[in-house]
Amino acid sequence: MSLRDVIEYVNSYLRKTFDLAYYDMYPLDWEITDNTSGIVINRPNHGLPHTARTAYIVPTVVAYFANFSNLQCNFTMKDIIKMQIVLLFAVVGRKNDMGYADNQEVYKTFRLASANAFESFINNTPKYKNLFKDDAEIKQYKNIVIDFANPSYSDALRVILRQCHCLDLPRCYEEPEFNQKVRNPLNGYLGKNKADELIDYSNKLLVATGDRILMKNKHYKFPLFEQCSHNIDICLEKISQVPAPIPDKKMTPSQGFGV
Repeated sequence: MSLRDVIEYVNSYLRKTFDLAYYDMYPLDWEITDNTSGIVINRPNHGLPHTARTAYIVPTVVAYFANFSNLQCNFTMKDIIKMQIVLLFAVVGRKNDMGYADNQEVYKTFRLASANAFESFINNTPKYKNLFKDDAEIKQYKNIVIDFANPSYSDALRVILRQCHCLDLPRCYEEPEFNQKVRNPLNGYLGKNKADELIDYSNKLLVATGDRILMKNKHYKFPLFEQCSHNIDICLEKISQVPAPIPDKKMTPSQGFGV
């Protein structure tokens, strides 16, 4: 199943500027402008490249957890597609770039807006509604959109979704914070060597799409980042050109969207 139509739908949110009513509350990462061309990129930290990368790596991260963690990871291909859709909708409800620590109540409204967008799209698109067993399962996944980032949950589904998101955080974390919040927990699940393989893979995806890697003091690379932010085809092409690590010959490597 191709998820291209889902990507196009969520990009209708991601290509727009944040809500100006929320600007004074948190103006950081609102937009960036290329000094050479003058082209403006909205939502540089939570736009198309971030969203595409986090959803794309789901099959690879599932494979690593199935092989090397103690979590029960009996996911089907249908489950993996549903997980990818969750991550595609994860940030569409943002009004600015603040995090949970900046304002918990406002941040929660962003998560709920993303979940509502997910639920509406699924219920109004038979092709995807048929992925779910019933309305109760759609509600279950709606709640997962809201809370998968909460580290208090230890079920495999939320843990993997959280790690797919966290692996993309070199773009906005300095190394000490990244190690504390991402590397160390991932080491605990997979062991250092396997965690390092996934972190290296995520860094390569950031480079391939021209994104910044704050913990390595690498800045955005124009025009590559601009192209990946504004053109779905280019973004997916650049991501798919990065070889995914394969943890076991019996596991299918990441096929991207539509595994």
